[in-house]
Amino acid sequence: MARVETESNTRRLKRLSAFTATLFLAAACSAPVDANRPTPSSESQAFPQNTEVPAPIIIYKTPTPQESPTPPETVENTIENQAKKVTVNYWIDNVLNSGTQKTKEEFLDGTTFIIANILKVEATNLKDWQDQKDLILSGRQSSNPLQISWAGGSYGHKQSSKDGTSVKDFGQIEINNAQIASESVLGISNADSANGITWHELIKINYLERIHTKQYQTVEGNYKKIKSWVTQFDNENLPEISPWYQSFYEAELTLQNEKWIIKQSQYSSRTTRVMGIQGFTVPYDVKKELDGTCGNSCVVDFKPITVK
Repeated sequence: MARVETESNTRRLKRLSAFTATLFLAAACSAPVDANRPTPSSESQAFPQNTEVPAPIIIYKTPTPQESPTPPETVENTIENQAKKVTVNYWIDNVLNSGTQKTKEEFLDGTTFIIANILKVEATNLKDWQDQKDLILSGRQSSNPLQISWAGGSYGHKQSSKDGTSVKDFGQIEINNAQIASESVLGISNADSANGITWHELIKINYLERIHTKQYQTVEGNYKKIKSWVTQFDNENLPEISPWYQSFYEAELTLQNEKWIIKQSQYSSRTTRVMGIQGFTVPYDVKKELDGTCGNSCVVDFKPITVK
């Protein structure tokens, strides 16, 4: 399945990438710490002090009240409706409830340091939310929020050491008022037809979203315990959740040789290379975090912590 990287804020990505490299190289090689890396010299520096005021979140609307529990209409099994069902299922199963994504442990170039990346995403009330999916597929919108928790990061250790280091990102997302907003049938060329393609479509799901996230940028301790801790949902340590804002998910659907093929559209903001969740699919619009528009709901904690 093809993945498309998000557009990112160059300045912050450079800072984060530099920090990650410094973190692991310092542990592996005892190299001097980058002078540009923020250093928590006192309690007042536990959180980064920004000189720029983050842009406020634009609240487009608030979730609508819960609809009466009338069952959705029966949906015809047309190609169009099949495509919608594939898209909604993929959005839920591969974005909002994707489970654990992990890279294999590999040596960091030029060192004896072993590193891996991991991300765990779970829709925590999905069992009680299944009837909302039926509402979406019938052309209406969901009326109860879907709650998602996620946690992940990079972790590593020297080949000869039981101790390790890590960075960790975690957060919660709520999704509400999800509705299939538009479908655009794309053209099929002669070459497409010759290769068995009979349907090509772009499907967009509009919804409201609110988030709160946190990053621990300096973590050390027992390597085995760190590996387990990186994917624990530390929801009690999260900042205040953001207001609701408008978001969307868009996917490209192709029916080829009677099999559906789906991939995220080029406009997707769900694939990221932020810190330790490099290249993984995340359940929220990462641009809100990269450009600072999530304000105080996205916190970076520079104070070193120890996992015992």
